Amino acid sequence: MTPPDLQPAFAAFLCIALAGVLLGGSAAVLRLVALSRHHLERLAVLEDMELKLSKAQAIKIEKMKKAEETGAKKT
Repeated sequence: MTPPDLQPAFAAFLCIALAGVLLGGSAAVLRLVALSRHHLERLAVLEDMELKLSKAQAIKIEKMKKAEETGAKKT
């Protein structure tokens, strides 16, 4: 009696394991891409908010300087 040949079963198991690893790796890469996209969108929003705030601060500082100049001229 000869033992059964296990090479085809072992090869099939390795192919299935390799497919699982590739699928898991591609899922991880897709997750990283989605996360990076999310952070880039948030960064763009924050940069826009920073620009608006700096413009508002510049206007406020300019108004304060004008108020100081008019106050100094009155005295």
